[in-house]
Amino acid sequence: MASPQAVKCINDALIQHLRKDSTILDPYCGTGRLLIQPRIQGQRVTGVDCSPIAILAARVTHRGIPSGLTENIFNRTAALANELDSSNEPTKNILFWFPKQTIGDLRSLLQAIDILDISIHLRRLLWLCLADTCRKVSYARDKEFKLHRIKPHQRSHWRPNTLAIFQSIGTTIRDRLYKLHDRPIGGHYRFYEGDIVQLKTIVKDQKYDAIISSPPYGDSRTTVGYGQFARLPLMVLCESTLFNREYNRSTIRISLDTICLGGSHCPSTTSSLLFEDVEKIDNQAMKRFGNDYFGRLELLFRALKKNGIISLILGDRTCSGCSYPLIDSTINFLRANRFKQILRQDRLLSWKHLPRTMRHKVTNGNMKYQSLNYETILCFKK
Repeated sequence: MASPQAVKCINDALIQHLRKDSTILDPYCGTGRLLIQPRIQGQRVTGVDCSPIAILAARVTHRGIPSGLTENIFNRTAALANELDSSNEPTKNILFWFPKQTIGDLRSLLQAIDILDISIHLRRLLWLCLADTCRKVSYARDKEFKLHRIKPHQRSHWRPNTLAIFQSIGTTIRDRLYKLHDRPIGGHYRFYEGDIVQLKTIVKDQKYDAIISSPPYGDSRTTVGYGQFARLPLMVLCESTLFNREYNRSTIRISLDTICLGGSHCPSTTSSLLFEDVEKIDNQAMKRFGNDYFGRLELLFRALKKNGIISLILGDRTCSGCSYPLIDSTINFLRANRFKQILRQDRLLSWKHLPRTMRHKVTNGNMKYQSLNYETILCFKK
């Protein structure tokens, strides 16, 4: 997720170098946070992400306040769920992450959302509330970098009030939407679920005035496992015919791991500069990451108009003990492709929560930076 400072920095650069009503693409948009400020300025934005949960959140966030949104809708949903019986035998896979009683409550909420006579925009909001509820009532540990279960003695006493948690989350999300949309937000928006490797299929032959991204990579074997967290709500949501119709997929044909854990492999770039850079790396996982990352950048170049802006939020990468100078390599790659640097800002993320093995250390009075506790914002013009 991009920091507020990074969002402001990118937005200031876009205001300075783009006219109003420009087209902006975020090919790894997540919940669409980077695209809020451009929309406030009246820009037309497009977001793409391979996670259906991320796209669900982005559509809810950018849609604003759907008609019929009151606290009563969350109470109605919970009350209806309380009357339903969804205690069919759960699979072993879902039992690994949820108590059996909780699974019944989640399925009742899902059934209630499906049978309510409401608009698609309100239904999406309720699905998003249910997705967040799944995370809160699961066995997953809080504040973990990857998905891990709480300890056995904690699981034996874990009895969350699922319906009450759903209502509380609904109220919180509603209040956030009211706060976010307390001023007019213009600009057209579109969000697509898919992988940027199929960019031409998703957005056709459209060219963009600006491309912004954090981060610009997504091969399933090279990304950090944030997508694991999407598996929890999808175990429940994908039991809904309406939800599957919304994302035009069947879980019988596509596994949850395929959906959540990253995009497809990107063809390697043909850049001679990159070839020399990546070939110096002994670590095969990092070499694969380099090829995938720069191959994706080349795909983005093709979607950018002449004199267009590309803005990236980056940090150097570490994988299996091998460090990769992603920032300097990206700058060299952009310059070799005739891009001119117009902005660079480096920031220490002193308060960012990291795994213990990746937190920064102080050695001889000097700060030793690890891969995820600083970021660099780059803006280049084509």
